[in-house]
Amino acid sequence: LNCKFLGDEITSVSDMIRKVDSMHWRDFEHFIGELWTKKGYTTEVTPGARDQGADIIAKKGAEIVLIQCKKHNGKNLVGDPVVRSCIGSALSPYKANKVVIVTTSDFQNKAVEVAEQSEIPVDLINKSKLIKEIADNFPNLSSEVIEGNHSQGKVVISDEIDPNEEAKVIELRAEISRHIK
Repeated sequence: LNCKFLGDEITSVSDMIRKVDSMHWRDFEHFIGELWTKKGYTTEVTPGARDQGADIIAKKGAEIVLIQCKKHNGKNLVGDPVVRSCIGSALSPYKANKVVIVTTSDFQNKAVEVAEQSEIPVDLINKSKLIKEIADNFPNLSSEVIEGNHSQGKVVISDEIDPNEEAKVIELRAEISRHIK
């Protein structure tokens, strides 16, 4: 497969997952910002420090989404304090009408409960859902080029489609589906 991800050749979904897992936290924030851009939002990645509970502000029409990224390993689950903080920040100072928390791990049960009881919508995107988001929003994943440099806080995504790789793209999407719980 002809896929580059942060400068490395990616030949399978497993390679892609490992790359996301090893990505610098700032690159991860920019990558998620680019993912929401692919979904049709205008995005702004907030400064790394003192972001007041928001890593990304995404806007589409009247919708304002506060996105918090948690780059954790599988054993470090996102807890309810993060969810509560994001809900509070969404209401003030950001005046967002939706919260999205994206993690490379998963969420504690209490975090899920707090999200379900929130007065504004809260989407919790764990690693399995993140893989699905990537598959849905990068249909030519096998020929995507993703480059980043965490020291500059930039992630650039461009489509380089090789028409001869259609069968490989279909295989890759099937592999992605097997990784989704």
